[in-house]
Amino acid sequence: MIWEVRKTKLGVAILPRQPLQCPICGGFLLLHDFRCYDERAHGFRHIDIHMKCPECGFFATFGLPISKEDWERLRKSPLHGRVLKEEAVELAEELGLKVGEGAEHLRSWGYW
Repeated sequence: MIWEVRKTKLGVAILPRQPLQCPICGGFLLLHDFRCYDERAHGFRHIDIHMKCPECGFFATFGLPISKEDWERLRKSPLHGRVLKEEAVELAEELGLKVGEGAEHLRSWGYW
């Protein structure tokens, strides 16, 4: 699986195990937000993960079924359901990415 639920200094988040590259410009995708959904009526829980490229603005959605334990951890996270702005840069840097220029690009578009 390319995703892992991680405890970060900002809260629990779901992040790619390795940086994901933008299919349009080759930059690296940043976590934009994530939202947990309870579809017990259909027999599963899942999460939607939104990633955004700070270079070209490409936006991707990944939908994943998750365990009850991970669902509960993510649902209680202070990051759940929030559009991550400065936090996205901090999380990326925790993964070892340097996104200073990309962050400035997003700010120039009025993203933050």
